[in-house]
Amino acid sequence: MTTGTSSSALAYRPFDGTDADVVKPGEFELELGPLHYLREDHAAFLVLPATVLNLGITKSMELVSDFKNFVSLDGSDTGLRRFRLRDADFLIKTILRPGMRQGRPGPSIALETGVLLPAPGTKTGFGAQANTIVSVATPSTAVHLNESIAGNRDHHFEVFSSVILEIARGRKIHPVAETLFDFVLHGGNEYSALVGAIWVHSRDWAFDTAVRASRTDGYSVVELRLGLTWTSRVWDGDGGAQEEEVMF
Repeated sequence: MTTGTSSSALAYRPFDGTDADVVKPGEFELELGPLHYLREDHAAFLVLPATVLNLGITKSMELVSDFKNFVSLDGSDTGLRRFRLRDADFLIKTILRPGMRQGRPGPSIALETGVLLPAPGTKTGFGAQANTIVSVATPSTAVHLNESIAGNRDHHFEVFSSVILEIARGRKIHPVAETLFDFVLHGGNEYSALVGAIWVHSRDWAFDTAVRASRTDGYSVVELRLGLTWTSRVWDGDGGAQEEEVMF
């Protein structure tokens, strides 16, 4: 039994996909899931924590690193490690076409590429992935499309597709949803759906909650997610020259 989801980074809370935007130069963004509950078939886990670290390098590029620490709640699971670090990677996201997410007309397009790290205590190895992201929007709705290919940690070819929907984005609290399909050659398929909400408290703070259900390799997975996003300036970059994001 596996713990974790696809090879794609959880780079936009509370989703498995991400959006076609980067943090401003000199800014650090922490996306933290301090407590997730996940049940796979007959096994239960806490994710303490699910972490994504973003650092803005230029107005069109950011560095991304993320990982998840799974804690088994199954007392009979004595044959496996109770603490399991999974889904660690180092990525670079680059804006290929500035658009609505950067305050310009038209869709925003980004590319996220990088290295997938082996999971400690397992026979997995290094992998690599490339994810194309397209974000489009209206004044009240945003859609983010993710299409990713990877040579995963088990050295199998993997395809990941995600569609994120945000509604009533002008409000402090707005509902969100995501559908996902993950195909692994000589492996298994995953289909999932997520529903939740994001509370934008301020420019520097946002909070989120979501429920995710999926079908993976013939068994069911249910996950409860609770997290936050915090942004802070590390150094004075050229963010003043970057277009301010507009809420559409």
